[in-house]
Amino acid sequence: MHKKLQFIAIAERIVQHWLNIQFFKLFVKRLLFHETKRPMPMIGSLILTLLTFETGECSFEELLYSGRAFALAGSVAGVNLGVESLFINPSGLLADSSGFEWLGSFYHPYEIAEINVGCFSTGYRRGKGAAAAGFTHLGNDLYHEHQICLGIARSFYHSIDMGAAIRYGTVAVQKYGQTRVILLDVGWRLHLSARCDAGGAIKNLTRTTIGRKREPAPQQMVVGFAIRARNDLQIFASLSKDVITELDVRCGIYYQPVKSLSFFCGAGEQPERFSLGFSIHILQFHFDYGFSQHIDLGTTHMAAIRFGRGD
Repeated sequence: MHKKLQFIAIAERIVQHWLNIQFFKLFVKRLLFHETKRPMPMIGSLILTLLTFETGECSFEELLYSGRAFALAGSVAGVNLGVESLFINPSGLLADSSGFEWLGSFYHPYEIAEINVGCFSTGYRRGKGAAAAGFTHLGNDLYHEHQICLGIARSFYHSIDMGAAIRYGTVAVQKYGQTRVILLDVGWRLHLSARCDAGGAIKNLTRTTIGRKREPAPQQMVVGFAIRARNDLQIFASLSKDVITELDVRCGIYYQPVKSLSFFCGAGEQPERFSLGFSIHILQFHFDYGFSQHIDLGTTHMAAIRFGRGD
């Protein structure tokens, strides 16, 4: 009898979460596809909808802050992107080249001008170790999420990379206060051969909770592969699973026809989306652009600038 009641409680929670998602999508669609002379009240309604969810898992969801990762649909769990890997897989902080690097990115999700997403990260690699720090922002004056992240990575036996990152996050609502949370991420990479790497990460390893109701923050597990088909062509694939969502299958292709220019494309299944992008490399500066098309919510454009020796 006790197990039956537990099953019913879990089923009710799943149904409630599904209804919350549909309600959220309805507000976003109205915002995107219906003209209004007063957009900010609608934004406020959208934010209040988020805040009234029965689950705390609407905060600190996965966002991509790297232009390359964005254009590759997030299929980069097995790739060492340097400082770009801080919020993806901390073991990827071990970039191919040593030295100092930084990243800045910005975009409006689904072309909603009132909601801003931005990131600034910096890192340094020397020998077998690397360290990085980053700051992210999501939201506007009414509602925002901030994260401060510190990450480290180290290489062992020339074939195994391990990394960890601590995120300090805050969620604030105008006139309603804020809450804080500390999240721990861990990641790994294996160099299987000269042309193939594998990697994975667990976000929120300790299953930290948020708010007075102590609802669990999102916990995500991801594993991926990177295959260098040719010197100018790489293929990526990854599987991502949040504890409450369906499995997300991701894939991407990286092509660099000349030293100063790279192209990317990618696709994902949950939600259904495809993405494109390119990078322009001038000396140690890299200008990234990413475009993503969501099957329901529309388009997102991201711009990013990087500094570092890698391409």
